Amino acid sequence: MAQAVALVGGKSGARARATRARLLKAAEELWSRRGYDETTIADVAKRARVAIGTVYYHFPDKRALLLELINEHAETITPRRREDFDFINLLDGDLRTNLRESLHRSYEYLQSNPSLYLVVLALAERDAEIRRGYQRIENLEIERLRDFIVLGQRRGVLRESIDAHAAAVLVHRSIDTVITHSLVHERALAGKLTEPAADRVLNELCDMLLAYMQ
Repeated sequence: MAQAVALVGGKSGARARATRARLLKAAEELWSRRGYDETTIADVAKRARVAIGTVYYHFPDKRALLLELINEHAETITPRRREDFDFINLLDGDLRTNLRESLHRSYEYLQSNPSLYLVVLALAERDAEIRRGYQRIENLEIERLRDFIVLGQRRGVLRESIDAHAAAVLVHRSIDTVITHSLVHERALAGKLTEPAADRVLNELCDMLLAYMQ
C-alpha cells in the first residue's frame, strides 16, 4: 500500500514539475518576443496549452514566474559558465584565443535570448527581490573569475600584484557592460549599426583585459 501511494505521489510530483517547466518555458519565450509588460498570464497559459487556473495554481502572478526563472538561471547558467570558463584549459592553452572564444560563447548565448536578459536588468532597478536574484548570479560569476585569477597568479600566467577580487569585479563589469551595450544597440539599430561589429569589440575587449591582467 505504501509503495502504491509513493508511486502515485511520485507520478503526481513529476507531472507538477513538468507543468512548471512548460509554464516557465512559455513565459521565457513570450517575454523574449513580446516583452514582460506586454505578456499576460493568459498569454502564458495559451502558450503552454494549459488552463489559466493551472498557471495560478503554480504561480500567483507573472512576477513569481520571473523570479523562478532567475533562480533556475542561478542554478544552471553558473555551472554552464564554469564549464565554458574551464580554468585549466584556459591557462594551459593559448590564453588569448581561449578567452576570446569564451567571450564569444557568452555573447552568443545572450544574443539567442536577449530580451529576457534585458527584462531582468530593467526590472532589477525597481524590484528589490529581482535585483537580489540578479546579484546572486553576478556574485557567483565574480567568484568564478576571482578563482580563475588566483589560479593564473599561482601558475605565473597572470600578474601577482593585482587584487584578485577587485580585478574579478572589474573584469566582470567590463564584460557585462560591453555585452549589454552591444545587445541593446543590436536590437535598436538592427541592420543600421554605426558601431563596429560585436565580434570586433569583443576581440578588443579580450586584448584590453589581458593587457591589464598579464
